[in-house]
Amino acid sequence: MKLSTFVIILPYLLVTPAVAHLRHQQRQLQECEGSNPETCGCDVVLQDDYRGTISSTEDGYTCMNWESQSPHSHSRTAANYPDKGLGDHNYCRNPDGEPRGAWCYTTDPSKRWSFCNVPSCTPSTTTTTTSTTTTTTGSTGASTTTSTQLPTCN
Repeated sequence: MKLSTFVIILPYLLVTPAVAHLRHQQRQLQECEGSNPETCGCDVVLQDDYRGTISSTEDGYTCMNWESQSPHSHSRTAANYPDKGLGDHNYCRNPDGEPRGAWCYTTDPSKRWSFCNVPSCTPSTTTTTTSTTTTTTGSTGASTTTSTQLPTCN
């Protein structure tokens, strides 16, 4: 293999699957800019961004504290899943990327975990429209309209 071929291939070898996944997650989080993680979770990142205080499941179970190992032992801890919003609380989170979104372990020994009913966020968007109008004197003018949509929860 020639040195020039190696130089061309080298940058592609440096992008590991983990790095590619991290870049993909960063792009997705940028798509969620403007959402409100205190009240809702962005679907693009499977509610990974949700940091609200909902602490019961969609089927009525009370969530277990993430630092507790009783009644269900687990590996979803703040040490194992840093920056995922886990800690000394029982709020719904999605540390491991469950496709349906935020969930929690329950305090019921017969029900290990369940999904939570966390509202879905629609990030805020700004739309700018420019139009040209002609007046009766023949001159033209431009007007700009800007509207901002606040985050909505579904």
